[in-house]
Amino acid sequence: MDKYTASEWAAMDGGHTIEPKQKMFGFMNDELVEARLFRNPTQFATSNKEDIAKNVYAHLMGVQAMRYTDPGQASTYARKTMSYNGFDGVRTGATDLHNLIAGLERKGGYSIPTAQIKRYLKNVQNGVVDTQLDRRTMLAVERSLQIRDPKLTAMRRIISDWPRALPNEQKAGATRLGFMLNHYARGSDLAGPYNKSVTGIVSQDAKSPYTGNTFAKTIAGVAVGAVIGYKAIRDKNIQNVHKKYKIKKA
Repeated sequence: MDKYTASEWAAMDGGHTIEPKQKMFGFMNDELVEARLFRNPTQFATSNKEDIAKNVYAHLMGVQAMRYTDPGQASTYARKTMSYNGFDGVRTGATDLHNLIAGLERKGGYSIPTAQIKRYLKNVQNGVVDTQLDRRTMLAVERSLQIRDPKLTAMRRIISDWPRALPNEQKAGATRLGFMLNHYARGSDLAGPYNKSVTGIVSQDAKSPYTGNTFAKTIAGVAVGAVIGYKAIRDKNIQNVHKKYKIKKA
């Protein structure tokens, strides 16, 4: 986990800029941040909109957590997500988060605060931390996506206000988010980097509310999915990889 001095936290809490610290995640570098699971509009045609909504929620929470656990990777992901003007369509070269929002907008049924999300991602991209804006954005996303699970609400409070959370709260929030992200988007372009960024924070022995597996076992499966997804992007002989990773129901 990246460390900041008290003055740096104070500066970020006031809305000032702290230059993101750069990290590299093997093949997951600046050029290769792109959708691995959700690359085609037809994938959303047969998907449950409630599951897509939870996926959008998990990805945005993942970006928020990584603002503190890996600011450099969070900045890169936000920039790539904002590479296109708006979320007007599912694009092969976009991130999974971009395509999830675009796919959900096409599905309908939700009033997604896209303008607020864009402003938030711009701040992440530029290393600008405004904790009040972060809290408002994550709450607006939660309400617009109709997330009502009290455990997810508690998780959102911790993730959106990470600097003020106690270490045990950070552990609980990061672990719960990890299980959610890895359940709904196993092998996505954000799951692997998120898992690496919280390795020293999460409870490795905690049991998933979705599968019953420990966190350590869960991320081992995600690593395999990430490699397959990466190869599918680069190898034209691997077809329809998304069929291996359909959006799962809770």
